[in-house]
Amino acid sequence: MSTVPKLYYWGMPGRAEYIRLAFHAGGVEFENIAVTGPSYGELKASLSATVPQINLPMLEVNGQHFVESKAILRYAGAMGGLIPSDPLQQLKMDEAICMTEDVFGAVFATFSIKDEAEKLAARKALSGPEGKLTAVLKKFDAYLSGCTTAFICGDELSIADIAVFCVMGNMVAGFLDGLDLDMLKDYAGIQAMRKKVATHAKVASRYENETEGPLFNGFK
Repeated sequence: MSTVPKLYYWGMPGRAEYIRLAFHAGGVEFENIAVTGPSYGELKASLSATVPQINLPMLEVNGQHFVESKAILRYAGAMGGLIPSDPLQQLKMDEAICMTEDVFGAVFATFSIKDEAEKLAARKALSGPEGKLTAVLKKFDAYLSGCTTAFICGDELSIADIAVFCVMGNMVAGFLDGLDLDMLKDYAGIQAMRKKVATHAKVASRYENETEGPLFNGFK
């Protein structure tokens, strides 16, 4: 049985990109499996008898299957040495990671809107002056602007930086129709953090060959 972790997710950044990047930045080999509608059905059918909760992203390790993106992110960080040793810095790391859920939550609520025009209008409103996403980004920008260290948890890259970088990248990657690709340009704290993480050698190497598409738009 292969000991290489297998990560299952749709063929987009979404909730799996920070896991992929954590594995990559930590130098941990993994197999990235892009799931499609039909293959997801087959996956659920094959695992339903032994795995009580089948959601994506899902990680397979030595025949065991695990869900919940933040739990998988923490595993990837632990395997790659991207979790600080100091408990207080771990608290700060978890704080930042948990805060990203407000960003995801503001946008992914629109996925349930069936009418395409209504969905696009709702997403445009999110980043308007009174939009829910605007309020979340303002708070995040203030949080990041208040950091006094090179990275969120000190002088070294951690999964906190990776999580924030990837969640913000999702917002401007171009696969979420209706969101402006320039929506982050006026948030100095967020932009400074994105640049710092994007230019880190262990991060930049993941995206160096991207020339178009979501990973180029939002992460390079």
